[in-house]
Amino acid sequence: MNKRSIRNYFRKLRLKRYNKIHGNNYKFAGFEISIPSDASFNIKYSLIRGRYEASERKLINKYLVSKSNVIELGGSLGIISKLINAKLETDSTFVVVEANPDIIKFCKKNIYFERRRHSTFIENYAIAYGLDNVDFHVSDDVSCSRIADTGLKGNIQVQACSLSHVVKTHLSNNDFVLIMDIEGGEVDVFKNEKDILQKCSLAIVELHSEIISNYGYTLNDILILINEIGLRLIDQDGSVYVFKRD
Repeated sequence: MNKRSIRNYFRKLRLKRYNKIHGNNYKFAGFEISIPSDASFNIKYSLIRGRYEASERKLINKYLVSKSNVIELGGSLGIISKLINAKLETDSTFVVVEANPDIIKFCKKNIYFERRRHSTFIENYAIAYGLDNVDFHVSDDVSCSRIADTGLKGNIQVQACSLSHVVKTHLSNNDFVLIMDIEGGEVDVFKNEKDILQKCSLAIVELHSEIISNYGYTLNDILILINEIGLRLIDQDGSVYVFKRD
C-alpha cells in the first residue's frame, strides 16, 4: 500500500468508529446539523475533524457583523448557512440560494432558528444569466455540484435567477453582505452584476481558479474586475477571499 492508501484506510476507520458511537449525527461550530446518510466521505470526515469549509468559517467569524443583511449564493446543505444565521440579529434579512433541489430540505432544517424564522429565506435557483433554465450537474459530493455543459450524466434542469432579482425581491435594494461559493459561477456574477454590487458592502467569496480558467479568465482577471466594482481585497485564507467597499 502506498502512503495515500494507508492514509485513506485510517481516515475511513476513524469515520467508522465515529459512526458506531454517534450514528449519522454531526456537529458544526457547536451546532447539531443534518446531512444525507449517503453524503460523501469527504463531507463527513471534514465535519468530524472540524475542517469543513475551514477558511470560509474563519473569515465569516472574523468579518461578518450581526446587523448585516446577507445573501448567500450556494447554500449547499446549509451548514455554513447555520453559522451565518446564528450570528445575525433577529431582524437582519438572510437569503440563501441553492440550486440543487435534492438537498433543499437539509438546507432548510440546518438553517432554522426560531428567533429568525421571519427573516430567513431559502430560494431554489441557479444563479445564471441569459437563460430561464440551466443544466445543473449534481455531483456525488454535493459541495461540488455546479452549472455544467449540457449532456453530462447527472444533469438536471434548474430555474435560473440573477443576484439582482434576489436583492430586489428580499432587500428592496438595501445594502448587503455577499457570501458566495458557486463553483465558478462567481465569474458571471461579477461580470453581470456591476450595478447591484454597488450595494454590496462586504463579499466573502471562494474563487475556484481551475474552474475560472474554463471561462477563459485567470484568477488575476477576476480580482481586477472585482476591484473595478469598488470592492477592495482585505483578506484571504486559502481560496476564500474577503472584499470590502471603501
